[in-house]
Amino acid sequence: MSGEYSHERERIAQHEVFGTREGRLVPMQTELLLKRCDQVSPELEDSMLPHYGEHAYCHGFFWWEIPTKLPENFVYNKTRRWFTTFNYINQFRGSALYLADAVNWLIENQNADGIWD
Repeated sequence: MSGEYSHERERIAQHEVFGTREGRLVPMQTELLLKRCDQVSPELEDSMLPHYGEHAYCHGFFWWEIPTKLPENFVYNKTRRWFTTFNYINQFRGSALYLADAVNWLIENQNADGIWD
């Protein structure tokens, strides 16, 4: 495989995974699918994490800011928008691959009371 996206390969994979027979693609609702993660094979989830997790982490899936460029300090009204991205990636087993730095950033930014602004 070339590593490039293929509509045809995705259609074939969806037929196999979801038992569909239509010519069109089924919109991938990762949140819905991962709500039943006990029914998702580790192999499928392992292939979803690099595709969806890396896209959200490196390409601003939800917002033009990306977690690789977190500010030095946590200020709620300026940094809260990253949580949508964090929560999205955190649905996957193995999300530490992308979120370890974000978790460390959060821990380092707790105030004296152990909470955030």
